[in-house]
Amino acid sequence: MFIDWIGYFASVLIALSLMMSSHIKLRWLNMAGAFTMVVYGILIESLPIILVNAFIIFTNIYYLLQLYRTKTYLKILQTNGESAYLKYFIDYYKDDIRKNFPEFDFKISKKDLLYFLIRDCSVTGLLVLRPSGRKLVVRLDYVTVGYRDLKLAWYLYYTWSRNLQCCGYTHFVYRVKSEIHYRYLKKMGFRQNGKLSGSEYELPVGLIRLNHDS
Repeated sequence: MFIDWIGYFASVLIALSLMMSSHIKLRWLNMAGAFTMVVYGILIESLPIILVNAFIIFTNIYYLLQLYRTKTYLKILQTNGESAYLKYFIDYYKDDIRKNFPEFDFKISKKDLLYFLIRDCSVTGLLVLRPSGRKLVVRLDYVTVGYRDLKLAWYLYYTWSRNLQCCGYTHFVYRVKSEIHYRYLKKMGFRQNGKLSGSEYELPVGLIRLNHDS
């Protein structure tokens, strides 16, 4: 019976890996599931299970090495509310945006600052900021599925944001609506400001990144 549970656990890991939005997380979790399945195959003396999952392990190792060795090019380009591509992007991803940012009303104001998040020459996200004095309220910080490994987020808040600092802005303000957003903000270094409501968090613009984990 205990051996069966090892097989069940391996199957769960493999199934969960297919739900990962990050390619790197998918590969690591899938490899962990395959490794556990190899152990299960050894215990039940099943050569087909051992061979297939050993192949999966080496395949994941190969692609992980490719992912870690490949240089990623990041860019943030400003756009405007009249952009035809902006309208197309929002309409195309509206269901996923609504799912992850239920508070976003899809109404773009003339005072909003709009930016496309570019990764390796592909538009992979959209940033909508609303100036409030010297602060910038993050209305939308959306990245498409498959690119949510925080590389763009680190680049945005700890490298590119120095351009905003030069414009006189001092802080990003993020209004937390879910536990997922809270964990994301905590990892990115946002901190609750005592002068704000309990659901609002701030991060200084142009802050030097000390934590290099992504």
